[in-house]
Amino acid sequence: MNRKSLVLYILFLFFFLPKGQSQDYFRFRSDFTLKEISSVGDSIERRLIIGSCTFDNNINKLSYSLTFPHQEQWVIQDTFVYTVRDGKLIDKTTAPYITEHSIFKMLLAQNLNDFGLIKSGYKIESVKRLGDEVYVTYLPPDEYLDALGPLVLIKEKKLLKGVIYYEPDGNMMFRQQLGDYQIIDGLPIPSELTHIVEKDGKSIKRILTFEKVIINEAGHDELYDLPIPELSQ
Repeated sequence: MNRKSLVLYILFLFFFLPKGQSQDYFRFRSDFTLKEISSVGDSIERRLIIGSCTFDNNINKLSYSLTFPHQEQWVIQDTFVYTVRDGKLIDKTTAPYITEHSIFKMLLAQNLNDFGLIKSGYKIESVKRLGDEVYVTYLPPDEYLDALGPLVLIKEKKLLKGVIYYEPDGNMMFRQQLGDYQIIDGLPIPSELTHIVEKDGKSIKRILTFEKVIINEAGHDELYDLPIPELSQ
């Protein structure tokens, strides 16, 4: 997976959930900052991306408008990711069901607390309490045991604080941390998401932060339905 694909992963992908949607919440808008720190031994590389994002559940469209390190837009709809720069389509890649996997969809559907795992066929294997934290281990549906490993949700005061993903052989793939929750229009929204991968002496940490979050914004339809040049001609 190339670097841009990895960035798209942390920005757009959290985990799969059912296709049901909330009747009350359907739009999300926010400024965002993505900081990436990669290290191999003593070598450290840093990267910064700044912009704003919008998601409209009714049209199932997720858009990112980057302002740094350069101006361009990423529009995700159906099974495609479109990269638009200066009003021109410069890249189109396939990413099946990527908006179905977005954290925004989970936030609006109010499925963030348990990822909608039970509805997706996952089963609870164990529940453990360590101090104020509760660790709930889920096993994937039987038909996916060869491809997916256990998944552990870490909760504190009924809020999701972390997720640990395992491979089928039991090795940890990566972990995610959610913090600095704020309540906006009745929705608990984490202001910071941290994605950590450590394997074979390599470490990658991506910190995604949200600011100026708006829920169910009326108007400004052009922000939520950014045109895709190839489709608008």
